[in-house]
Amino acid sequence: MKDPLERGAAGLPASIGEGCLSRFDPDALNEESGADFSAAAALLGRLGDAAADAAETEADSNP
Repeated sequence: MKDPLERGAAGLPASIGEGCLSRFDPDALNEESGADFSAAAALLGRLGDAAADAAETEADSNP
């Protein structure tokens, strides 16, 4: 970019749905667009385990 005042060319990835249900199209997301979901499944598993442990602890303390 030669002109420092030139506007950027960044844009949003493709989206699907409308209104409140609008979301980015997962098929259009890739590493180039800054989307890396490789650890999402592991995180979801850890969060699910933590929530189950908390529910069990609460159930044990409230007879």
